[in-house]
Amino acid sequence: MTASRVIRVFWPELILIGILAGILRAFAARGELWLDEIWSLAMVRQTIKNPIEIITVLKLDNNHFINSLWIWFQPDSALDFDFRLLSILAGSLGVMFAAAVCGQHGRLSMWFGAIIIGTSYLQVHYSSEARGYGPLCAAVLGAVWLDQKSRQSPGIIWEVLYSVSCVSGFLAHAAFLQYWLPAVLLTCWSFFRPRPTSPSGQNYVLITAQVVFRIALPGAWFLWIWRTNLSQMQVAGGSVVAYWKVIVDTMSLSVGVSPGLPAAAIGAGIMLILSLFVVRFLLKTEPNDAFLLIFSAVVVPAILLLVMNRQDIYPRYFLIGTLLFQLSLARWIASLLETEDGPQR
Repeated sequence: MTASRVIRVFWPELILIGILAGILRAFAARGELWLDEIWSLAMVRQTIKNPIEIITVLKLDNNHFINSLWIWFQPDSALDFDFRLLSILAGSLGVMFAAAVCGQHGRLSMWFGAIIIGTSYLQVHYSSEARGYGPLCAAVLGAVWLDQKSRQSPGIIWEVLYSVSCVSGFLAHAAFLQYWLPAVLLTCWSFFRPRPTSPSGQNYVLITAQVVFRIALPGAWFLWIWRTNLSQMQVAGGSVVAYWKVIVDTMSLSVGVSPGLPAAAIGAGIMLILSLFVVRFLLKTEPNDAFLLIFSAVVVPAILLLVMNRQDIYPRYFLIGTLLFQLSLARWIASLLETEDGPQR
């Protein structure tokens, strides 16, 4: 089923999924702001004079640009919930994108995607706080859906929208690099694969559009952000925990098991076993998705940790990898329940 057909056939269910995801996140967003949210609010209200200074002046690691911009436009009378509303909406949109991506493999796959990502502790937690992680995940899932759409129905409009998603992702959080770098490699690889012949040099136009909108524009945007802000960023730091403990906790949380030993060791073991099945499934069905998952979840984060030499790391640093794992997990589980006549629609 194509991306467009999923929207046409399942749009009532996709809307329902978005509403349910929003309700869950709204419940999670109740209560007072916590320390990092208060810090975000204080630094925006007390430091900058206009929105552009969010990037040019506010050079702190707690400054997630799109979240800071949202805070900037909130009135003085805004409630705590108002500051979290952007993340709630973005998180709900992200779940809809996840369902739409999985929906191309049938209704069953769509609902597994909605349930796994919609109720994931990591996804609910980070899309119910006033920071940039909810918009980050929405941008990643939007880019995944747009990539599928552009492959099925090539057109410049989809390349433009993909570029918008990438720019938005970097505006949400620099961790979008974990998705974008492997995606760029896949785009470059596609240039060397055989393409169906098209009249009037349409293939060359599409390749040019992909170079511009998938690589050049997002890359230039990130480089400007890096030069203007990230390269001079002050890192506040936090509690130092051994890398392996954080990674084990993250793996455990990705399958719904609590952090902390010994439970996290069991959860990490479950996640590792499931990952092997998921990667095997992807290598058989969508090798590009297997590459994207492995590089976004393991290779790029490992390189970034080595380059950045951060002593304090947290599960949120691996949020994109866990997100793509859960997306693929939903597809794999649904494939196990397919009938002999085809997937459940």
